[in-house]
This record gives sequence, structure tokens and C-alpha cells, in this order.
Amino acid sequence: MSLLFLAPLSSTVRVGAFVFANLGYAEATVCPHCKDTILPAAHPATACPLVTELNNNAAIFTNKRLGSSPTVVHSLTHELAMQFTRPVIDAIVGLACAPVHGLSIDFTDPTYTQSNAVVKAAVYGHCSFAEASAILSERLDAAGDMPSIEKIRGAMDSLKSASESAVNTATGTHLFVWARVSNVISKRLDLTFKLEAAGKSKATSHSATLVRPETESEFYEMIHLFVMVVISLGLSSAIIVMKFIDDVVFGTVRMKEHFGVAHELLLLYLREIDFDPARVLHMANVFRRGGQDTLMSEARRNAAASFRTCGANLQLDGAKYPGSDRATKNLKPDIKPNGKHDDSSKKPCADFNAGRPCRTLKADGSCVFSHRCNQFVSDKGPLGYCFGPHARCTGCTYADDKKLKSPAK
Repeated sequence: MSLLFLAPLSSTVRVGAFVFANLGYAEATVCPHCKDTILPAAHPATACPLVTELNNNAAIFTNKRLGSSPTVVHSLTHELAMQFTRPVIDAIVGLACAPVHGLSIDFTDPTYTQSNAVVKAAVYGHCSFAEASAILSERLDAAGDMPSIEKIRGAMDSLKSASESAVNTATGTHLFVWARVSNVISKRLDLTFKLEAAGKSKATSHSATLVRPETESEFYEMIHLFVMVVISLGLSSAIIVMKFIDDVVFGTVRMKEHFGVAHELLLLYLREIDFDPARVLHMANVFRRGGQDTLMSEARRNAAASFRTCGANLQLDGAKYPGSDRATKNLKPDIKPNGKHDDSSKKPCADFNAGRPCRTLKADGSCVFSHRCNQFVSDKGPLGYCFGPHARCTGCTYADDKKLKSPAK
């Protein structure tokens, strides 16, 4: 190519030869966002659905366009799409765009300019059905052309039939999304198949029961799916979400806390965002507004009640030395368990009974607890254990009729 430009040719020939030589490179260009995995393959980068859909979805929540619905066809996995159906996504939009508690909405706001937005405002509890009907009647009187009149009449008909599916009570947006995500993992082994046909309008409740993760890996997968949903819907940007997760979750894990504490702390921060009466808290500012110690204490208490190891008491405040109230934690990661334990301790080791390496160690690497079974039994007094020389997770040999799920009182 360099020799071509040195040859005694006209400038037109040189430019034509240069363009012709680079046609192969132009044809080989792929979309930098989807890598041409979304058809049509020849679409320009600015028209990639991964970009346009995310921008449009974010604008729905930013501008509170209640009559619109986010598009997630190219963003969610099949498992997530099964949980976040179109009605569920519409309900999320209605919940996220709701006005501040106790304030009357302004129907002159751009959020409610469309007639179907007024109907959705009534369905999702932004206003009463009487208010929505009155607003539509006023707009019908002021309508100057037939297409506008037909739209408003259609909205009024929809309003009459939508009263049965109105949302009377609702929880927060982020907590609802987290609960839905938790069901993705818990229902993977559920082989129930359902086919529903559209029928008579009836009250619909988009509920989700929170299923806490059983393992740390499940917790991290839930975080991954949660981030994917939040970004795909347009509730927040990727950088903001990941910084929030780093502060709340991984910051807690770096403090050597149990992953259950990180899970409960995440729920508490999502609660702070969802139930903020002024609607000023979001993922970018909720962590740095203060109150970390208070929420951490509450998270530890919640984790102690929700994450119990083999029925034993979760010791979130550190292990206790036998005969002392002094607590100790294995704050030195270079100390490894040597398999020994304190046989004089009256408390069985929760890690030993769960089949995990001991984490509450002395300076020599021995466990501060006794490696005995922590199965609760009924014939050894209050807080009585089996205390046999075996781990509970391998199978307790105590009499089955004397085993208890909770300590005897």
C-alpha cells in the first residue's frame, strides 16, 4: 500500500485504491455491544438493542412515564424472564413511579398526560378511581378531535374493568425484585409447568416470598441476577449498582462477617431506599448517609435468627473462651486449624458440626470449642446437647425420640 502512494498516479486513483483495499475491514466490523449476537447483524453500534433498550428503560423511570413499559427481551436470561413477566414489570413501573406518600398527584404533570397513564395511576394506587374518572371526564369535554375522544373513551372503559385488579397494598420496588430473584434459584428443581389463558378480569397479586440463600455461592448468584434485573429494567446504572454492592455486601464480607450478615444488611439498605418517605434515597447515597453501625447491629440480629448452622446457635459476636466472657475471633488469616479442639469446653463447635474448617481458633490453631455433636436433646436439661464424639452433619446416633429441633427449656 505504501508503494502505491509512491507510484506516479493521480490522486483520484490513489484514493480509490485505498478505499477498495479497506472494504474488507469495513465489512468485518461487528457491533461492539452485542458482538452481532442480536439480529440484524449489520446494525450500527448506535442502534444496538442493548444500548437503545437500556436507555429507553432508564428514561421511563427518570421521566416517570407511567404509560410505558421497559423492554427486556434482549437483557434477561430465560430464568429471569419467567419471573419478570410483562404484568410484573408493569407493576414495578407503577410502584417505582408512585408519588411521595401523603401527597396528591398533579395530573398536569407529563407523567399523566396519556389517558392510559391515568388508568395505571388508579390501578397502582397513585390516586383513587374516582379521581381518575373525574380527570378523564374533564379531558373528554376538552377533547377537540375524534381520535382523542376515542382514546379517552377507551381509557374510561378500561378504568371500569380495572377496579378488580387494583393494587391496594405494596412493598418496595427493590425488595420485591430481590425476592423475585431469590425464587429463580429456589425453583430450579421445581418441575411444575403452568399454562394460563386470558379470561375474565380478576384481582391479581404479584407476590414473591423471599427465599434466603443456603450457601454463600447461592448468595453471590442472587446478587449477580439482581444486578442484571436492576440494570435491564433501568432502575439504576451499572456503576451505581456495583458500587452499592461493593459497599454493602463485599465490604461486610471483607470484615470477616458471615455471608448471612451481608445478606441481611443488603435487605436493610434496600428497605431504607424503598420506604424512604421523601423518596430521596437511592443506591448512590443510601450507604454514605450514615447509620452503618445501627444497620450492622440489626443485620447481625436478623442473621442470627435466619441463618442457623445445623440447629445450633449462630455466634455472630465471636467465640467465648471457656469460663470467660471474653470474645475472640480469628482475625489472623494466617492461623490455620490444626484439627485439635478444647475438650474441656461445654459448647460444641458449630463449624465442626457443619463440616467446615473451624474459624474460632486459639493462637496455636486449635478450636476454642469442643468437637462434639450439637444436636439438641430432651433428657439433658435446658440447652442439652447430644455431645457425642461425632459431627451432627454426618448423622447423630442419639435416640430419635429424644432429638429436638430447638433447645429444651
